[in-house]
Amino acid sequence: MFIAVIFWGISWVNLKIVTTYINEFETLFFRFLISTITLFPILLYKKESLKLGKINFIILLLSSLLMIGYLKYVFLGTQLGTASLASTLSSVLIPIFTFIFLWFMGKNSISKKQVFALALGTFGVALILNIWTIPLKEILVPYNLYLFLASILWAILAIIKGYSDISPLLFTFYLSLFITILDVLFFVDISTIEYLKFDYIFWLNISLLSLVATTIANLIYFIAVEKIGVNQASSFMFLEPFIAIFSSIIFLEEKITFSLIIGAILTIIAVKFLND
Repeated sequence: MFIAVIFWGISWVNLKIVTTYINEFETLFFRFLISTITLFPILLYKKESLKLGKINFIILLLSSLLMIGYLKYVFLGTQLGTASLASTLSSVLIPIFTFIFLWFMGKNSISKKQVFALALGTFGVALILNIWTIPLKEILVPYNLYLFLASILWAILAIIKGYSDISPLLFTFYLSLFITILDVLFFVDISTIEYLKFDYIFWLNISLLSLVATTIANLIYFIAVEKIGVNQASSFMFLEPFIAIFSSIIFLEEKITFSLIIGAILTIIAVKFLND
């Protein structure tokens, strides 16, 4: 799961670059088409059955719609804001919403230790972001609302995935395929995309976004949901801002601050508490 978080953290830089070339639905088309194409040979190699029952079909259809909504709002939040802010807000809210939704559904009880861990992780992310230096009017802006909505959608998606009884590999493949089909049918006209304007920077970043952050990271996450449960899998997302900001430092030449280091340590401790 830690590997998936690293891939997702780095992908915020890739996404920020891609937003300068194409819109959110064009990004979905490239991202999940490439993911579908790369997953299919793996399914053939592992001789996975492609059969879907009615329940799994409904789960995948709902999951695809949720993922489209999630990525649309993540795209807008990243495009209008910053990669570090987008990563921070979505990553801290997802495990919190997941815990709360499962609690309301009566699926689990939240212990005092878990409440403390969630609070510690939230505080750690606030330190990473140095949030008290940001004016309130910059926090209460539309792109932060987009990230808030994106976090709710991902938490619901993660819970719904738990009701599927197909393998994580098959689920990831069909999710990518369904999203590609729905995107082409309802959201994007691929004939209007100006393919010739894309340079190697675009293709490098969309490839990394598709292969690493979507195919590999999503597959790892869905395996983790199946093996360790949605609570523990989602808790690892507290580490994502740490990875995203350090990626921004490396690729965008941002500075390392003392609060970032302390915040990163606290988020790591929070994940440890949540998984004990």
